[in-house]
Amino acid sequence: MLSDFNEWPQTTNLGVRGSNPFRRATTSPLRVSNGMPPMKNLSLIAAWLAVMTLSAAAQAQDPERRGRALAQEFCGECHAITRHGRSPHSDAPPLRNIGRSYDLDDFARVMSGGLLSGHPDMPQFRFHFPDARDLRDYLRTIQE
Repeated sequence: MLSDFNEWPQTTNLGVRGSNPFRRATTSPLRVSNGMPPMKNLSLIAAWLAVMTLSAAAQAQDPERRGRALAQEFCGECHAITRHGRSPHSDAPPLRNIGRSYDLDDFARVMSGGLLSGHPDMPQFRFHFPDARDLRDYLRTIQE
């Protein structure tokens, strides 16, 4: 494990007459004599890659959760993004009412093409289609 002090590269000053006193040689226990890392490190790397892959797959399998995160990041500053509560910006309608103004079946296509609003405080948004689809899936769960 890298947290053990014995596994960190050891630094020594060679102290040989005529050598550069500022040059430090390093020896690393992470390499064996043939220059290849030991199998222990490869297993740690493989385990880390497996965890990261499973994490990405789990997030991809929960589009509503991803949609909520997108709503919080891009809309939450002005709009209420849950089933209850007021919007932080007085002129911004709660997202739970967006189904009254937009057809949610077509919402992902609209958001991926770019959404323009006549309100001066509303920025223009353009989402990648998978993100727009996840946002739409979340919005469906909070509609009144």
